[in-house]
Amino acid sequence: MQQMLSPTLQDATFRLIALLERHSDQLPLLDEELNRHRSIAQALVDQTRKAEVTLNAWRNALAQRWRFEVEAQRVFSTVLRDLSLYYGSDPAYALIIAPVRSSSAITPIELLCDVRRLEAAIDLLAPRPPFADDCTQRLRDAAERLADAIDQTEQREAERRNVVAEQRLVNQLLQRAYERTHSLLMRHLTTVDLSILPPPPEIEKAA
Repeated sequence: MQQMLSPTLQDATFRLIALLERHSDQLPLLDEELNRHRSIAQALVDQTRKAEVTLNAWRNALAQRWRFEVEAQRVFSTVLRDLSLYYGSDPAYALIIAPVRSSSAITPIELLCDVRRLEAAIDLLAPRPPFADDCTQRLRDAAERLADAIDQTEQREAERRNVVAEQRLVNQLLQRAYERTHSLLMRHLTTVDLSILPPPPEIEKAA
């Protein structure tokens, strides 16, 4: 996930607040502008913190899903190997326990489906191998952990997307407020050096 708040826009906003604080006594309407920008700046800080927390939660969910993917793949491969060794090349069982796809380059959901399919397939075997119950339990446990991890990742991804949308709105709000106040200062504070403030077009390019 890329950084969602423009550093240039953030820096310009705080420069603008500092300038308004120095000159708000020269023009009454600057007090209103100062309060507006302080409010937006606080929203910026809050949103940045929220984004950091959300991003960390998303990354942790991805890492956990990966761990359970590896575990599920390991259990799946081990059970499949044990069954293949037990039944050998007997065609009556080969089709039931054979994987439906290559084990490489599959998605987490496809892997989950394969694990559950193999668990269900073991129940169809007759006679059942003596280790069948152990196999189905391991497959069931691995599937449950992977399913939970997939759900958590999807939730964190939705939260991440929401934060991206919220921060895009904050950027737009900052952009409009900056342009408005910059124009106002150019018109009314003609004796003040405004060179410390980037012009609005530069801010727009950085956003």
